[in-house]
Amino acid sequence: MRDWERPGTAVHLDKPSLDWALEHATRFGDTVFLPRAIEYEAIRHDWNRVSSWLLEQDMREWGPRPYRRFLAPKRPVSFRHITQLDPLENLAFSSLIRRIGPALEAIRVPREEQVVFSWRFEPTSDGQMFDPAYTWSAFNGQCRAKASSGKFGWVVVTDIADFFPRLYFHPLEQAVAAATNKSDEAWCVLRMVKNWNSLVSYGLPVGVAASRILAEATIADVDRMLLGAGESFCRYSDDYRIFSGSEVDARNILEELAACLFDKHGLTLQPEKTLILSAQEYLERFDVSPERAEVESLSAKFRELLEEAGIEDYAEEIEYDDLPEHIQAEIDQLNLSALLREQLRDERCDSMIVSFLLRRLGSSLAVFMRRGQGR
Repeated sequence: MRDWERPGTAVHLDKPSLDWALEHATRFGDTVFLPRAIEYEAIRHDWNRVSSWLLEQDMREWGPRPYRRFLAPKRPVSFRHITQLDPLENLAFSSLIRRIGPALEAIRVPREEQVVFSWRFEPTSDGQMFDPAYTWSAFNGQCRAKASSGKFGWVVVTDIADFFPRLYFHPLEQAVAAATNKSDEAWCVLRMVKNWNSLVSYGLPVGVAASRILAEATIADVDRMLLGAGESFCRYSDDYRIFSGSEVDARNILEELAACLFDKHGLTLQPEKTLILSAQEYLERFDVSPERAEVESLSAKFRELLEEAGIEDYAEEIEYDDLPEHIQAEIDQLNLSALLREQLRDERCDSMIVSFLLRRLGSSLAVFMRRGQGR
């Protein structure tokens, strides 16, 4: 924040945004990877006093509070750092994001373009932060439509490596400054991020919902580069699908994307997740149409949802009630009966997943029977 002057007057949180931040933490959790911190129950119980104290704070002077950072398994031989902020700091951070979020959303590719499907900022009074219509499923549906349209012969599939942990502060600062016209609240948000990364010049807290709109606004310039080049593509967070007329065009745009990410953000693509496929091969490998979802993709999608919730090994029982609400909602949208059949047909069937599915299907059946008896 070299050329961004410290606000000249005190910056305070406002009560509606702070109330919303508590609703968000209560309903969706404070990180997708860990159970919600138990302190939130005490905070809610004494909210009048806690919120009054928070409202008195000058956010220009807010000092970083201790947070939890864990090295968590991602795959058998890889790891990720996940973060759980101090509850009071998370509420302050989320409250400030509630204030500047609409401006950050406004600099992104418009929703009606049906290009970017991740974390579209749309807060509601019940604590929701993002538009529930824009999901991984919607992203996959649009990709399927493009690949099967007959307009494109080739598809680039790729993924940014370590997107949140390696996002550099300077482009983040530039994006936030441009979006908010260097507002006082935005200065305080960036100061928080900088305090968390006191020893390095990169990284956003992984797993904290309010980080997502910051990351999305920062990388919007790459989306605009692709659109400006006339490319047809879809993105969900760090996942890109680019649709091209020829294999040569696909290779060229992949090179342009890699150069743009590195030159502007210091980011790289994951080589093991980068593919150039014919449209037909893409549909065979990545199609998640309702028909395909009945067979091959359900287990992969289910495991992705568990991974998003921070569950990456299944040595212990998976408890539905311990999952964040948005993960529960996505699981409930899957065809769980088909998923159970898929697991039972697989010789590598996971007993913990089967146990979870049986309990969830049994619970759904019990609800259905109670409703039937009530008629």
